[in-house]
Amino acid sequence: MASDLAALNEICVRTAAYGRDITPQMSRPELVGAVYADPYLLHDPASCFVLASGSGDEAEAGAGQGRGRALGYVVGTLDTLAFRQWFTGEYAPARLEELGLAAAGEDPESLTPTDRSYLRLLCAPAPEPAPWLGRYPAHLHIDLLEPVRRQGWGRRLVEAWIDHARERGAAGLHLGVGADNTGAIAFYEAIGLQRIGQDDGGVTMARSLRQE
Repeated sequence: MASDLAALNEICVRTAAYGRDITPQMSRPELVGAVYADPYLLHDPASCFVLASGSGDEAEAGAGQGRGRALGYVVGTLDTLAFRQWFTGEYAPARLEELGLAAAGEDPESLTPTDRSYLRLLCAPAPEPAPWLGRYPAHLHIDLLEPVRRQGWGRRLVEAWIDHARERGAAGLHLGVGADNTGAIAFYEAIGLQRIGQDDGGVTMARSLRQE
C-alpha cells in the first residue's frame, strides 16, 4: 500500500498545475495527494485504476499491479456522500495530525498560497449534498503523465472506471473541473459528460450510468 500511495502521489503532484508539476509553487507538495489521491486509495481501492508501463492494452483495477512504473490513474468513489463523511470525520483529522498541521489555528509561515489552498480543502467541512447527488452519486479524478497523453489512455481509463461503477450499481457520476480548463472540459464532453452546474471555482459535469 505504501508504494501505491507514493506512486499516485508523484503523478498527482506532477500534474496538479493544469497538467504540469506544481512543486515549484509549494513547500508541502504532499498536501496535493492528501486531498486528491490518498483518500481514494485508502477508502475505495477497488475503484482505483492505474496505467503502468508494461500494461499493454489493459487498464488495471486497483493500484500496485507490479507491472512497471505508474504513468496515470483514475480514482474515485461510488458513494460520494459516504466518502465525504469518512473524509471529514476520520481521514482528514488523522492526515492533518500526520502532516503536523492538526493544531487548532496552526498556520506555519513556511506555507505558500498554494499550500494553503490545499490545506483549506483538507480542512473543509463536508458540504451539504447537492440536489443532483442522488442521480450522480459517484465521482472520479483522472491524471496522466505527459508521455501517455493524447494516445487514448484517458478515455480507456475513464471507460474502464465507468464500466466498474455501472456493474456495481452506481446510477451516475460527476466531477469538477476548472472553468478555464477548456481542454479538460472538451475531453469530458467527448466521453458523454454534460455540464450541470458552475460557480466561481469551476464547472460540475455529470453522466448517467443507467442503461438506455
